[in-house]
Amino acid sequence: MNSSKVQQILNWPHPKNIKALQSFLGFANFYCCFIENYSKKISALTSLLKKDSPIIFNEESLSQLSILKKAFTTAPILSHFNSFLPTIVDTDAFDYALGSVLSRLATLPDSLSLRDNVYPERGVDFISKNCPNFHKVLKHNEIKESRFLSIKVDVFSYLVDQIQKEVWQDKDYKEILKQLATGESILDYTLEPHAKLFLFKDRVVIPSNHELQLDILQKHHDSPLAGNPGQEKTLKLIKRDFHWAGMNQIINDYVSSCQKCSRNKNIHHKKFGLLKPIVSLR
Repeated sequence: MNSSKVQQILNWPHPKNIKALQSFLGFANFYCCFIENYSKKISALTSLLKKDSPIIFNEESLSQLSILKKAFTTAPILSHFNSFLPTIVDTDAFDYALGSVLSRLATLPDSLSLRDNVYPERGVDFISKNCPNFHKVLKHNEIKESRFLSIKVDVFSYLVDQIQKEVWQDKDYKEILKQLATGESILDYTLEPHAKLFLFKDRVVIPSNHELQLDILQKHHDSPLAGNPGQEKTLKLIKRDFHWAGMNQIINDYVSSCQKCSRNKNIHHKKFGLLKPIVSLR
């Protein structure tokens, strides 16, 4: 904002009537998106604009008037984006969605970097770093793909606790887990050291819980980004990250019963011919 306008706000006289208050708030409203908690800061002032309400400035409204004036000149206050200043892109990703936030570069505590070890990101995360919305800002900013290539599977974060809890109670895996917990080695089975997930050939073992299995099936088949793939592709997508007993049959049955797939599946037979009357030889 122009310095002369800032000074004008600071020197703005206390409104003596509704019209004067409306004039001040109208000017301030133009910059409302740049002031944190703006609605809260003018709540007492806007209450004076009610119909048939006398305009009486009490201690609260006068205090808010001073706070609002001060908000135009002190932090925190938003400003227009400047592409010449350092910028950072924060990202998150799942199998079914990507998210990116463009913000100013900030210093983060070193302890936050430990999250990468405790909750490793999926290899797909580096795609979100190349979000096309920020192409100009990230141009020539190379990404260390090698950081993602060596990372183990990361399941949906909201399922981790439930999987950890229920897999230890699953009768099919109880004995194997006990042996692994004591340090014994079993072919193809391991315990992930950080997230404590039970893995089969580097794939997360899902317990015999229909709701968990159904949730994973829906994310890999029904979601808009999944695109309702066929049996083979759905099986391939899920097997890339997960494992459970009888998963082939469960996945095939689920896809076969999908109504959307039945309505929109490709036609593989020849076109039906025209109906013709059967001519009797008699």
